[in-house]
Amino acid sequence: MKFTEYFIDSLKSKKNEVLQLHGIRAIAILLVLFYHCSEVLPAKYLMSTPFKYLIKIVRNGWVGVDIFFVLSGFLIGGQLIKEIKTTGALNFKKFYLKRILRIFPAYYIALIIYIFVDKKYNEYLLIINQILYLHNYLGYIYGISWSLAIEEQFYLLLPYFLYSIRIFIRCNLKITFYIFCAVISLPLIFRTIAYFNLKNIYDTQFIIDNIYILFHTRLDELMYGVLASWLYLEKKATRLYSNIFFQMLLLIIIYSMIYISGFSGSAYKIIFQFSILGFIFSQFMITIMYIKKNIICRILQSSFFVFISKISYALYLYHEITIILFKKNNIHFNEIFNSPILNYFLYFIVIFSLTIIISLLSWYIVEYPFLKIKDKLT
Repeated sequence: MKFTEYFIDSLKSKKNEVLQLHGIRAIAILLVLFYHCSEVLPAKYLMSTPFKYLIKIVRNGWVGVDIFFVLSGFLIGGQLIKEIKTTGALNFKKFYLKRILRIFPAYYIALIIYIFVDKKYNEYLLIINQILYLHNYLGYIYGISWSLAIEEQFYLLLPYFLYSIRIFIRCNLKITFYIFCAVISLPLIFRTIAYFNLKNIYDTQFIIDNIYILFHTRLDELMYGVLASWLYLEKKATRLYSNIFFQMLLLIIIYSMIYISGFSGSAYKIIFQFSILGFIFSQFMITIMYIKKNIICRILQSSFFVFISKISYALYLYHEITIILFKKNNIHFNEIFNSPILNYFLYFIVIFSLTIIISLLSWYIVEYPFLKIKDKLT
C-alpha cells in the first residue's frame, strides 16, 4: 500500500463510529493542551485583561481530563453493556486483549522517550510504578500519565463489575440504576473523608496527591459515563435528550462550571465539583447521540475535530514531552509581543504543531498498525 493510501485509510472514520463523540474527544485534548501551555501567562494577567473570561477557561482546561473520563465510561461501558444485553455474558479475554493493543504500545514507547528526555534513568522504583500503572498511588515521573493509570484501573475492574450485575442489567432497570448510583456515590464519600483530613483548604499538593489523581476518588466521572451509556441504550427520557433547548442549557451550564472550577479553596471544589462535572458532561453526551443535525453536532463532526480525535492519545502522551524540551532548551515566547495573550497563543501554536507532528509519527508507526490487529478481533 502506498503511503498516501495508508495515510487516508488510517484516518477514515468507520461506519459504526459516532462522529460527534470524536468532537468531544478533540475538545477534551485541546482543553488539556491549552491548560498545560497556560503557565506562560503571568499570574496577575487574569483579572486585568478584557480576555479574562477566555483566559479563565484556558486556565481551567484541566477539566479536559474529566471529559476524557466520562467519555471513556460512555464508550467502554456502552460496549460491555451492549454485549451483556445481547449475549448475557462477556468475552473477558477479547476485551483485555483489545485494550492492551490500543493502549500499551504507544504508552510504553512514550514512557521510554520521556525517561530519556527528562533524564529519569535512575528512578527505578518510579519507573516500575509507571510500567505497572500503579503510579497514581505509588509515585510517578511522567506527570500527565496519572489519568492513564486511573483509566487502566477502570478498564481492569469494569468488566467484572458489570458481569456481576448482568442479571439486573438484562431484567431489572430499577435495581441497575440504584447500583450505578451507589457506586457513583462512593468517591463522594472518599473525597469527604479526605476533605476532613485536610488542614488547609488551599493545600493544592495534598488535594492532588490524596484526591485528584486517585482511582477511588475519581471513579464517579467514569461511572457517570457508564450510566449515561446505559440510559442511552435503554432509550430513557428520549424526549428530554432530544430537546435542542435542553442541549443549549447544558452547554451554558458546562461553560459556567468550567469557569468556576478549581483545585482548592472550598468544599465544592474539593468534594462536589467532580461529580457535578461528570453528571453534566454525561448528560450532554446523551443529547448529542439524539440530536445529530444541528450546528453543534456539525461542528463536532467536522474534519478538523475528527482528525484531532484520531491522534488525541498521542497528543496527550507527547505534549508534556514537547513542553519539557522547550523548557530544557530555554525556549520561550514571553517577549515577542507586548501582549501576554499573543505570546501565549504563539507558544500554544508552536507546541501544538510540533506535538501534532510527533503524534502523527506515533499514529502511523505504532498506534494504527496495532489498531488494525485490534480490529481483526472485532
